[in-house]
Amino acid sequence: MVECVVSGAEPGGGGFVAQRMLAARDERHSVGGLVLFNVAHYALRPWPWILVALSSLILFPDLASLRHAFPDVDPSVVNQDLGYAAMLTLLPHGWLGLVTRPCVRLSVDNVVAP
Repeated sequence: MVECVVSGAEPGGGGFVAQRMLAARDERHSVGGLVLFNVAHYALRPWPWILVALSSLILFPDLASLRHAFPDVDPSVVNQDLGYAAMLTLLPHGWLGLVTRPCVRLSVDNVVAP
């Protein structure tokens, strides 16, 4: 029963979920924690990306508006996948630093990791 619930898309088959389930006080706490994790992980976690994507569709509805956001970029390079970068141009400098810091840290961690 545990294997059916725990095995997911993770390479290890969800070992961290099994560890948390087996460390719970009893079966009720185990199932409650698993339900809370699944709701938070699959229902709450993607909403910031969904909101940014929907607002980018409203603020930059076509390629002309994206070209206007990036006037120095060659028009042949501007396509739909620049929506997130166009949204970053609207952030104040302090927020832009808070958004780009995790991206830089992850890149450095990938390079430095053994």
